[in-house]
Amino acid sequence: MFYHHLTIEERICISKMSRQGDSFREIARVLGRNPSTISREYHRNFNDQSDFGPDYYPILLSGFIKNERNFVIKQLHMFQMKSLNILKKNLMRLGHLNR
Repeated sequence: MFYHHLTIEERICISKMSRQGDSFREIARVLGRNPSTISREYHRNFNDQSDFGPDYYPILLSGFIKNERNFVIKQLHMFQMKSLNILKKNLMRLGHLNR
């Protein structure tokens, strides 16, 4: 069985159709997808805390998640570099590493 990610066009279609009041089953029929796929996608990206009001925001949230992921990666990299520098200094102090 093959799995394909939803395209941004499909996500925009889900957003528009859900605002018009279409059911997940109707959206799925139009997109040729399983209704459970549409339901999961909608609930995964539904935001009821938004300044714009409760709605499905696939583009805003995907950007937020990408930025959050990049932030975490940068923080991890910084932590690793600090740890390596501390290790290097300790090894040099103990004479196990030449300058």
